[in-house]
Amino acid sequence: MAKTRALLFLLGSLLLAAGCATVFRAEDEPRLREMIAQKLCVDLRYWELEPGVIDPAQTESVTYTVKVLNEEIAEALNELKPGSVILFAESCQEGKAVRQLTDDIRALADSNSWPRPLLTVDEEGGRVERFTFGPHFPSAAALGRMNAEYITNMASEIADLTLSAGFDLDFAPVCDIDSNPKNPVINTRSFGHDAATVTKGAAAFIKAFKQQGLLSCAKHFPGHGDTATDSHTGLPKVENTLDDLRQLELIPFKAAIDEGVDCVMTTHIQFPNIEKETLTDLNGKKILRPATLSKKILKGVLREELGFEGVIISDDLDMDAISKNFDWKEAVIEAWIAGVDIAIITKRFQNKNSLADWNDLINKTIDAVKSGRYPIEELKRSCERIARLKAQNRTYPSKSRVSYYESQEAFRKIDELAVSTLEMKGDTNLLAKIKAYRGPWFKQTFQDAARRRHFLLFNDTPFINEDNTITLLYNYSPTVPQPDATFQKLLSEAKSRGRKVIFLSCGFPNAEQFAPDADLIIISHGGMSGLASVFGNLPQKDIAPSVTKPPAQK
Repeated sequence: MAKTRALLFLLGSLLLAAGCATVFRAEDEPRLREMIAQKLCVDLRYWELEPGVIDPAQTESVTYTVKVLNEEIAEALNELKPGSVILFAESCQEGKAVRQLTDDIRALADSNSWPRPLLTVDEEGGRVERFTFGPHFPSAAALGRMNAEYITNMASEIADLTLSAGFDLDFAPVCDIDSNPKNPVINTRSFGHDAATVTKGAAAFIKAFKQQGLLSCAKHFPGHGDTATDSHTGLPKVENTLDDLRQLELIPFKAAIDEGVDCVMTTHIQFPNIEKETLTDLNGKKILRPATLSKKILKGVLREELGFEGVIISDDLDMDAISKNFDWKEAVIEAWIAGVDIAIITKRFQNKNSLADWNDLINKTIDAVKSGRYPIEELKRSCERIARLKAQNRTYPSKSRVSYYESQEAFRKIDELAVSTLEMKGDTNLLAKIKAYRGPWFKQTFQDAARRRHFLLFNDTPFINEDNTITLLYNYSPTVPQPDATFQKLLSEAKSRGRKVIFLSCGFPNAEQFAPDADLIIISHGGMSGLASVFGNLPQKDIAPSVTKPPAQK
């Protein structure tokens, strides 16, 4: 709190010293730099060590995954002093280690007298999870089938785990409506296909996070559900008018704001019927401003129409939708001018040499402030919003709490929540055969995959019981929610050999279209945990420590 008050005092004194953006003195510049740095969110995922750092005989640079705060990274953070840090799965593989990392980052800021950075993470549940320790949580699509109380209970577990790992802000819930069946990036990350279902899920998450003390973020404004392009790999365009958005996409965001969501994350989508201003791209061509760079969408719609007073955060500005079209530094400045408070920029903070680029970004922003292109009053208000966000009280559970989530007790608790979500269609007499199956390959693969989230290795992999009378086909939250040719081939082959087919569907609500000829369909609307409960929850000690190589994909 003391550092927050000091930062707010700094902002006020700077505005007075700057004469409301008319006169800037040389002594104002350090304070401007600190303000601008508060608007940066950098990632700690990979770090490149210079030759000779590990071993004097080392002649080439070495890139490694960041799991500890070494001296070189600490020096770089101390120089940049970013307002926020985001961690990904690469840095979150073991509970105690990630808690030590988050504690060390805060201690670094405290010992060097700069405002503690917000420590952030994407922990949605389903296929967007960053914690590779602890139980697996259901996808939003699965949760959307449940009542608000169930969703709140599951979100409370996510919040408790996230705080236990030492994070301040979780980039959840997703408020996008899954209205386009060809959507390659949202689909099962959405609570459903209509505004009411998404509103129910998002409100339950925000309520649970508030009760636990975890900061929340509604995303991706003004809606990423009606696209057929992934903004990670391209620049989507949606022809909807503002009235169209008001009748569908904006409804969950307005509900999230009314529920008291702390932050809203933008999306990199062009809306030609809403924002007609252009920017010059890297090829010298004029292209429409995407939402992240649009004053009309962020200030006009989000701030003025919907009344949001919290912190606006950009989606990653290193996604192809932005980085393949604009100079990244210019894009960051344009995002801030458009109304973004915190800009997420990944893939740039990865070695000490990168600090020159970050300093150049700050210098260019200072020039934009001095010229009036980015008014000092707007910079001050933005930093005040960030300071207020940081000032909210959070309690990080003891370090032993994060270890709890790696225990059998935690797995069982989540499994028990999820077991009520199982739905059976077909010959339920076959269930006894699966429950009885305890083959060694099963122990080493499916259960370990279920509990340790190696599920992506097993999509469309056939599981065949020991007497070859049953084929189990398993699918987990497909990226494109439509039947897969390989999957259909496996199904046809099994039926042609006279085998009974049991289809296990985890996290995907419309399982029948994948295996309409299956003898038994088991749908877990509670995610992997519910599906694992079918098999009797093998004790943790019975699970092999590593996954054996799965059968070759066909």
